[in-house]
Amino acid sequence: MQVLEQGGLFAENPALHVEPVEVAVLAPRWLDKSQKRKLLSVFAEDLQRAREKYPRLWVIRQRDAVMVNFLLATGLRVGEMCELRLSDLTLSERKGSIRVRSGKGRKQRSVALMNEIHKELAEWLTVRPQVTSDRIFIGQRGEPVQPRVVQCVVERYAKQAGLDDVTPHTCRHTFAKELLNSGASPFEVAKLFGHSSLDSTARYTQPSEVELMNAVERLGENM
Repeated sequence: MQVLEQGGLFAENPALHVEPVEVAVLAPRWLDKSQKRKLLSVFAEDLQRAREKYPRLWVIRQRDAVMVNFLLATGLRVGEMCELRLSDLTLSERKGSIRVRSGKGRKQRSVALMNEIHKELAEWLTVRPQVTSDRIFIGQRGEPVQPRVVQCVVERYAKQAGLDDVTPHTCRHTFAKELLNSGASPFEVAKLFGHSSLDSTARYTQPSEVELMNAVERLGENM
């Protein structure tokens, strides 16, 4: 006990010698293979429905499907995708890449395009309206697509697929997790994602709650 000048008494703070509890690093939210298949499966259905019921909006619906698949296939931040210009896209018969000029911290980087999104982008450019804006993804009046629009598109497709809590950043996390699962090194992922520190990339090496549950279930099956 210690005595105050005024004559009062107080006890030493019992928390002074308590070691702080280490906070576990939580894995980001990503889609597993089954969830991703569900999301991709709604694209064709949505396009077919648009052709039949909303022919004037069909081009926008195709843009929507390409945008979501683009996020899943490149891992770009939604703001980075919205800033992409036609001059940032390089497409040949078999290969393709994009140049990200508006990355975080004003860093530029190049991202290769997988075959499927390469094909979808080429198809989108054939129906993309000829407007003054040079952005790859544009709105109904030719204006650049804004991040909030993309967020609404992702939410709409996720709802159709029966998935909750899916955002454009979920698509980015999904691509990072798939890269690491396929054997890419954290250094390669950091380069592709424009991470300034490997700490950001290391989060994707943490198991998700579903993966931990599956691990326990596998153990139970083998006992």
